[in-house]
Order: sequence, then C-alpha cells, then structure tokens
Amino acid sequence: MNQYLTVAVLSLFSLVAHAGHGTGKVMWVGMAGEEFTSHPNIAQFAIEGGFTREGCSSVYAGIRKKDDHLISALIAAKMGGSVVEVYLNINDQYYDIEGNNPDRCVVTAITIK
Repeated sequence: MNQYLTVAVLSLFSLVAHAGHGTGKVMWVGMAGEEFTSHPNIAQFAIEGGFTREGCSSVYAGIRKKDDHLISALIAAKMGGSVVEVYLNINDQYYDIEGNNPDRCVVTAITIK
C-alpha cells in the first residue's frame, strides 16, 4: 500500500513540476530602465512557441528588476541557446498604455532545461 501511495505522490509532483506557462528557447530580451514610461524596470522577453497562461499575453512576458537572479538566468539561457520553462503570475501584470488592461504577466520562476 505504501508503494502505491509513494508512486501516486511522485506522479502528482511530476505533473506539477512540468506545468509551466511556456517552454521554448529565448528569442529576444529587451531591458527598460526606470525612466521608460510604458514598462519601467522590466526585462521583457519572448520565447519560441509563446506563453500559454490564460489572461496573459502569448507573446511577451517580463521580469521585474528586483528579481535580478531571474534576469541573469534568462540572459544565460539566451546566450547558451537553452530551452526555458516559464511560470507567470496572472496577478502581476505590466504595460498599461492609456488605461488599457495590461496582459503582459510577470515571471515568478524560470527553469533552464
């Protein structure tokens, strides 16, 4: 019985561990400073295949300046041509131009594959 429970728990963890909101190579990275009006202090990027989180842009995602370790990982993945798995926060969005609803979500985690 314990073996079945162990297998069930590991299977569930495996499903959660691979439930990202986009997987692919980093196509480009753009950086914006604090004086940039539309999305200050954001490293914005796109990946091959786009993002899949409902309510978030399928093209663009961003990393806040304070999460510099994620920015470093993103740049390393871009330079190395590695595939990344991205996790997005639907409750943290940016790029609100002229009062339009923003849909570009902020990254909470990146896994380099």
